[in-house]
Order: sequence, then C-alpha cells, then structure tokens
Amino acid sequence: MDEVILIPWLEKDLFGHADGMIRFLDDDNVIIDGYHKLSKSPRSQKFLAILKKHKLQEHVIEFHVLTQSKHNWGYVNFLQTGEILLLPSFGIDEDEKAFRKFEEWFPVYAGNRKLIQLDASAIIRDGGALNCISWNIRKS
Repeated sequence: MDEVILIPWLEKDLFGHADGMIRFLDDDNVIIDGYHKLSKSPRSQKFLAILKKHKLQEHVIEFHVLTQSKHNWGYVNFLQTGEILLLPSFGIDEDEKAFRKFEEWFPVYAGNRKLIQLDASAIIRDGGALNCISWNIRKS
C-alpha cells in the first residue's frame, strides 16, 4: 500500500500519537481502541468513516467488566518485533481479556509462546505504553 491515511488528532495528545488508537494487523485489518466504537463524538465518527473509506476492517478491543479502566486503550500500544509481541498489562480486570484477544489476532506468536504480557502500569501513568517507549527497526 502506497498511501498515507490521516486520522483525527486527539485533542489531549500533544504529539499526535496514533499508536494508542489504531494499529495494523495486516494490510486490510486494524485493531482499534473500543472508545471509538462506543463514542458518538464527531472525531470518533470521522475516525471510523476514514477506516471505512479506505476499506479497513476494524477489530475492536472492548471489554465487558464492572468498572472499565481509563488505561485500557494502552493494549493497542503493544510492541511487535519479528520474534516476539509484548502486550502491556496494567494490573486491571481487562488484562486477561486483552491477552485472549491478542491470542486470536496473533496466533503465530501465541502458538510459539512469543506473546508475552509485560507490566506497563508505571509507563502508562505518563501517557504511553510499550510502543511509545521503543523504536521498531525493520531488517531489510
């Protein structure tokens, strides 16, 4: 794919990070934070319309727990390499549910026991998670 897709800017985000909102599974499928599916805000509706316009199939991280954490968007901010996928955990009810979703979405990592959950509760307090604090370098 040789196109750039611009998505609405999060008002609270000074740097314009998208890695807590959306991540690609492959060329046609994206993982999105459940907030956008539930929100009726103009920004969320515009975000979803952009995905639809570009024929991207969304896979939503949504949780059915008693009290949702304000940090559960952070699962989208995972770190993926060719060898392992590090999924953040935050010591909240959603951790196990997120892990099960990622097992479905990334069966090769899960099957090879390379899907690893890592405590990122100290990191998320500053507004990021695992992808935010790392650099991915792709070997050509």
